[in-house]
Amino acid sequence: IGFAMVQHVVLRLEGNDDNDSTQAPSQSTTMQLSRLLARCTHFETLSCWSITPVNAACLGRALYLQPSLPRLRVLALTNAGLGVEGLRQLLPCLMLFPALEKLLLDGNALGNRGVQALAWCLRGGGSGRDGWEGKGEEGYAHPHTPVPCQRLKVLSLASNGIGAMGARELALLLAGVGHGAAAGSSILSGCLSPFSAHPPPYNTMQKQQQTSWHPHACALLESLCLDGNVLGPTGTVHLARAFRSGACAWLQQLHLRNNDVRGEGLRELLSAFAAGACPRLAVLSLESNMFGTAGARLLAHALTSGACAELLVLNLNFTFIGEHGTRALAEAFGRGACRRIQKLYLKSACLRRAGTLDHLLAATTATVGGGGGMEGGRGERGGERREAVLVL
Repeated sequence: IGFAMVQHVVLRLEGNDDNDSTQAPSQSTTMQLSRLLARCTHFETLSCWSITPVNAACLGRALYLQPSLPRLRVLALTNAGLGVEGLRQLLPCLMLFPALEKLLLDGNALGNRGVQALAWCLRGGGSGRDGWEGKGEEGYAHPHTPVPCQRLKVLSLASNGIGAMGARELALLLAGVGHGAAAGSSILSGCLSPFSAHPPPYNTMQKQQQTSWHPHACALLESLCLDGNVLGPTGTVHLARAFRSGACAWLQQLHLRNNDVRGEGLRELLSAFAAGACPRLAVLSLESNMFGTAGARLLAHALTSGACAELLVLNLNFTFIGEHGTRALAEAFGRGACRRIQKLYLKSACLRRAGTLDHLLAATTATVGGGGGMEGGRGERGGERREAVLVL
């Protein structure tokens, strides 16, 4: 059928020796893979499975032999077994994808150091072909290298063991802090990014964005998935402060399932939303963050204050908000919060009284049905809705 017609390429890279992760990639394998990719001139999606650091280096060099990959929009490396070393082998290739919109790195055990490496590269600190042409690892710091992934819309880093330190690096990346600056040490040498040692305070983010704005990797981000990490209250605070600074103004989906989002972290996040952060947010998932009744009351207060006015889906499964938390949400919806809500997930809400559920049903029905006419493209007319709001 001709390789030029291929749009989706899926690679499964099997290692010659799984016990030897230091073995250099075969030059012939690299060239063969490069020639294959060169013939697929129109492919838009690249997915990879079973990548060891050796195979990642092989793939990275094969991609680097391409003059450009202007059509690639999706790079899917979900559960590929990358690890930090494998990620470092592929980071320089991001410069080759000017049209990249989706970067999926779920389940690769990247941890804080992997996020630091990714953030350092996306700031413009780790690119350039010189590193592959014999100048070694120190050749990656180029102050005038174009920043990769400026069209990125979806970033998924679920199940990577990212903690508070990694969340801070990610927050600085989202806010564009340090964008384009030359770094003193390369990510490929195993050193931490200089931005992690003494990162700028968050109160400088807004000032930087007001004085001079330059497009950066996450300026157009629409979906951020951090499910299954270990952000905790501290990591959530870092993200919240980045959002409050004006970062992610185009964000429509935020997934924070099972991240121990509670206490001060939840308070800062909801306060940022109430202050106008992420005004386009349509999907918010706080599933499996057991903040209980206290968190539900914070959420209800924020929604009543105008937070997340465009919200369509709110996932509170396994948050154990209880009777009082559910009633607080019902009162918020009854006062007009989230008028466009379509789905409210409340599995394991720990409700014992039917009256509480009835109260919430009445409040959400009034919210969804109000206004009359067609609203939000959901097929509602004259107070009728075609699907249930509550999912229990």
